[in-house]
Amino acid sequence: MNKTLKWIFAGLSLLIVGGLIFVLGMTGLKWDFYKLDTETYTEKTYAASADAGITRVELGLKSFPLTVRTGDEPGLKYYETESSKVTVTEVDGVLKITENYEYNFFTRGMFQLGRIKHPFVLTMPDGADISVSGANADIMLNGIACASISLCVANLDVEMAGCSLGTVNIDSYNTDVEMYGGTTKTLEIVSTNLDVYLSDANVGVMTAKSINGELEVERSKCESIVFECTNGDVDIDFSECGNIKLDAVNTDCSLYRVAADTLYISGTNLDADILLLGDSREYTVETHGHHLPPQQTGSGDKKIYLRGTNCDVSLRFVG
Repeated sequence: MNKTLKWIFAGLSLLIVGGLIFVLGMTGLKWDFYKLDTETYTEKTYAASADAGITRVELGLKSFPLTVRTGDEPGLKYYETESSKVTVTEVDGVLKITENYEYNFFTRGMFQLGRIKHPFVLTMPDGADISVSGANADIMLNGIACASISLCVANLDVEMAGCSLGTVNIDSYNTDVEMYGGTTKTLEIVSTNLDVYLSDANVGVMTAKSINGELEVERSKCESIVFECTNGDVDIDFSECGNIKLDAVNTDCSLYRVAADTLYISGTNLDADILLLGDSREYTVETHGHHLPPQQTGSGDKKIYLRGTNCDVSLRFVG
């Protein structure tokens, strides 16, 4: 047996032994990966002074998830560990919360899953603006009302449930946005990889730009949707939209029982299945490309504009 084969067998033997040790160890922990977290989580609370007059909250988070909910008085429940120290300051109506996180693989290991079970909980009265920044953030907004939310996070998961919001600005690299019920006047998103889901929501103007983007809208009302990306996958069902603009290089979209006054869809590679609510005679249809529906001049001011190079488009109407 040559030296190379000996090294290969030695490596395989170590791999098998390591696997057995891992299985035995996890069996002893009943396969609870949370028990691999060596951090100790110390709960702390902060209550703003009665006369603080908080009008804005600024959070800098690096590792803990965040839940924001409405309440009569501003307050915060948070956690500290040996690797995460939190500072809370209150100056001129601005509440600042900063997590100072220093990760050390050799002393803390790779499993710090306990943070998932220890979210920061911010309680805010209606009206205060919110700004969140950081590398990673998992945010839940529950029943809050505010004029402005700014989220500038590299990797962001945000869920909005039953909220009444003014302007929501999101700037991220990997973004997952979910909105259940509630209202927002403006939703602006810039992200490289983007996944947006709206359900039973009422949105004024939504603008989203990305490289890889997915948009799903169900039973919602939107005054305007502008979705621009390189690779776009769009699914809008049972919704009412004033104006829809979908612009991508590779576009795959499905609109099912959607009411829209203006529909603009463009893609070099365009695959679309469109079923609109309304009278087809009211729509002017303008197309540029092959294998697209026939053009027509409508009796009203509603308009459909379709453009593509490689197209497979179906356009239908239902009363």
